[in-house]
Amino acid sequence: MLEVKGGDFEAIEYLRVADKVARNTRIRAIGKIANRNLNTTPCSIETHQTYFAGSCGKWQRRSKSTV
Repeated sequence: MLEVKGGDFEAIEYLRVADKVARNTRIRAIGKIANRNLNTTPCSIETHQTYFAGSCGKWQRRSKSTV
């Protein structure tokens, strides 16, 4: 990943989560592209944005103030 000096991804906790999300998204994307469900129609794009955002949601960490 591209990162600047002093950025968030210098902390291993953030980098590991970003790597997990990237790997998970890649695996999910390969399946969708392989069977051609993902295409350039507006409906398909909107559906798949939600689909891929779901893989990010399970890696989110709640802050102590919201628990």
